[in-house]
Amino acid sequence: ISSLLWNPELNGDDVLGDDPTVLAHGDAPLLIAHGENDTVVPVSGAYALETRAIAVGLTHEIHVVPGAGHGFDIFTQIVSPGQTMFERFVDFFYLQVAGAPAVPAAAPLAKLVLIALLFFTGAALLVQRRFQA
Repeated sequence: ISSLLWNPELNGDDVLGDDPTVLAHGDAPLLIAHGENDTVVPVSGAYALETRAIAVGLTHEIHVVPGAGHGFDIFTQIVSPGQTMFERFVDFFYLQVAGAPAVPAAAPLAKLVLIALLFFTGAALLVQRRFQA
């Protein structure tokens, strides 16, 4: 999915370069989560996404996890007082999609289903945009 956020025509062979040209004004809100020590996808890509989000006025949030590499555990990684990355994902998407200030009390499975639906919807939109260009 990460490679869909960069334009290989502009970056040559560096598909995961620092040019997230896909982001545009009016896109869905963006939550960026990245390990500070990621050796697979450089953290500079997360900062490039944030810079582009700011430039186009996109609602966004960024969490660069200190000491984490690629594929850190979102269920145990704390990103704000008393909140895991997974819980932050759920709260962010619930607020941005449903317009509610917090996730109502729900079973963990319901939260997981919400995240899965949002992830696959986002992935489908990225694929569609990538192949329309």
